[in-house]
Order: sequence, then C-alpha cells, then structure tokens
Amino acid sequence: MWRAVAVRVLLLAGLCVGGLILTGCDWFAPQSKVDFTFTPSSGDEPLAVDFAPVLEGAAAGCAWNFGDGATSTENSPSHIYYAAGTYSVTLAVVFGDGESCSATKPDCIVVGEGPMFEKEDGLYWLDRTHGAIVRGSRSGGGAQESVVSGIADAGAIAVGGSYVFWTSGNNVLRAPLSRPTGWEQIASGSYTVTDVAVDTSKSKVYWTVLPTPPLGLPAYKGGIYRADLDGSNSVVYQSYERGSEYVAWELAVDPFAGAVYWLHSLRSYVSARGAEGAWARDWSSEIRGSTYLGTPVTTIFPVTEATELAASTGLAHIAQYLYWTDSLTGMIWVTSIDGSNWELMRGLSHPTGIAADASANALFWCDDGGIHRANLDGTNARVLYENVYADTICLGP
Repeated sequence: MWRAVAVRVLLLAGLCVGGLILTGCDWFAPQSKVDFTFTPSSGDEPLAVDFAPVLEGAAAGCAWNFGDGATSTENSPSHIYYAAGTYSVTLAVVFGDGESCSATKPDCIVVGEGPMFEKEDGLYWLDRTHGAIVRGSRSGGGAQESVVSGIADAGAIAVGGSYVFWTSGNNVLRAPLSRPTGWEQIASGSYTVTDVAVDTSKSKVYWTVLPTPPLGLPAYKGGIYRADLDGSNSVVYQSYERGSEYVAWELAVDPFAGAVYWLHSLRSYVSARGAEGAWARDWSSEIRGSTYLGTPVTTIFPVTEATELAASTGLAHIAQYLYWTDSLTGMIWVTSIDGSNWELMRGLSHPTGIAADASANALFWCDDGGIHRANLDGTNARVLYENVYADTICLGP
C-alpha cells in the first residue's frame, strides 16, 4: 500500500516537470508574497503614516486601503489619519504575470485624540510702528500684551510650537512665548525673506526667500525653505532659480491637510500707492500648493492683486478654503482648492493681514481701522480692536 502511494507521488511530480499534467503544479510553483511596512504605528491626530510595500516580484499595480475610507494607488504612499481610532490596512498587488495577492494587517494603526484646534484664544499681530509683536483675544477687548518688543524691520510673523517667529531682512528669528526676550536667529541668507509659517503637526517652520536678480548680486537660489523649529535640518522645499521672473511671495500652511500654499507671483513692481506698504504690481499670479512631501496638489489661476494669504485650518476633512486680502481695492477674496474663487468683502480700508479659524467659523483681518472679525462667509463683521497698529496677524495659543 505504501509503495503504491509513493509511486503515484513520484509519477505526478515527473509528469508535472515534464509538462504533461498541469494539475498539481501549484504545489511546486513559487508563490509571490505581499507584505508592507509602515511608520509610525501610533500617535495623536492628525497622524501622518508612511507606507512601503515588501514584495517578491515586480508589481504592475498597488491598491491600498487605509481603513478610514481612504485609498491610494501609489507604490509607497503617505497617509494622514484625522480621526482617533484603530485602523486595519490592506495592500492588494497585481504582479506583472497577472497574479493578484494581498495582505491585511488588522488594527495596526492606533490614532489618539490630538489638539486639532487651538485650545486657547490667542490673536497675534505685528505692530511695525512700535517694533512689537502684540497678543490679544480672538473675541476682542481685554488686555493687550507685547510678547516681543524692540524689533526692527520685521515683515511677517507666525506662532507655533510655543514660539513666536518673525522675519527681518534676510533672517528668520524666534523667541519662546514663555520667555520672549530670548531671541535667536534660526535662518539667514543672502536675500530678502518675505514670509514665515509654522506647521505645528510636524514641528516645521517654512519661509520664503526672493531669488537674486540676474545682475549685481552673487548667485543665490530663492524659493521656499523648510526646517525644524530651531532652524536645523534646513532644506529647499520649492526652488526658484536666480534671475527668476517669478517668486514665492506669501505663504500659508494647513497642518491638518498636510498642505502648503503660496503665491507664485511676478516680482516686478510698478509704483507705490494707497496705504503705506501697499504696492501696485504688474500682477500675474496664482496660488500653488503641494503636500508635505512636495507633491503638487493644486494650481489656481489667476489671482487678483493680493497682499496676504491665509488657509482656513481646523477642519481639514471638510472643504478647504484660502483667503487673501487686496489692499489696493479694499477687498477680501476666497477660493476653494478646486480653483473657484469669489469676492467675499469689499469697501475695506486697505486690508493687509488675514487669518482664518475654521473651528470657530471666524475670519480675522487688519486694516487702517484696526483689527476685525467676521464669520467665514463674511457676515457678522465687527471691530475687535480700534486704533491699533497692525500690519499682519496670525492665530496662536
């Protein structure tokens, strides 16, 4: 009996190798295996996770299911989890020979509740007249305090990671909110820094630098730079070459959507008119955007005359909007990231700085009349602070 079984097995093996019988060959054919890695596996919302496949064989296509309703066909995607919970992830792969395999890791991503919105009520503005960065309340009234004073030539401010940041000439500086006298320079270049923004979810700071013109200065590459909050690990996030006709001008970061937006604008100026510091430009501009990894996500063209740009952070899983002021015409505009833009408010007195808090349905701006607040649709506009010198504003704790 045992001899018959042995003979049968040997016969099947020999027939399969010889190509006479196909049934049973799967016992001996190598199987392509699918696995994947991910990092990190846990953290507070919004949590960015990088995924990478581990395959035996060349893949013709990958399909990821991240367990929160989102999918991707990228080979090694990065995904952001916005809601607390535990998620299972599946990777399905089609190989070059048509074979399909998949792997699922149950409950492999654990997302905790994080500080999606600012828990405090801080509104910050730059007072260039007195060389100070001032803090007030988003509801108006109450005490105003100077968090940094004695600064000269400041051009833009940002608050995040327990620090206040500002630009001055070719430099980016910061001071801890708890000890604002402890200034430190975190970046310095060969040409003008025009704006600064902070991504609190990844503890990164961004700033824009004008490239040098074709003549008169050493070659210097401008664009958008990114670094850790102390200025270390600085990299060029978006490059604008020396002599570029266009520049990266104003900057806005949406940490909840993992996106960076900026005004891509002609650098030429025509004349100064209107409010002090409001310039008429030979205007040709668009809003560009990209993910944290630098992948383009949107290009919106054209944009009318713009003074400052703000993203409606706070509700990244709902529709995203960008706001900008037009100081020359006294208007505020809004655009959806799908490219549709419309006039929000007009008849304002040279509006400059702008900030948006989607979690509170609140839009803030400053102009010749002080600092104002309205709903995100422009209704219920009111003055928060009169007779204050504010050039640009931002939100913070």
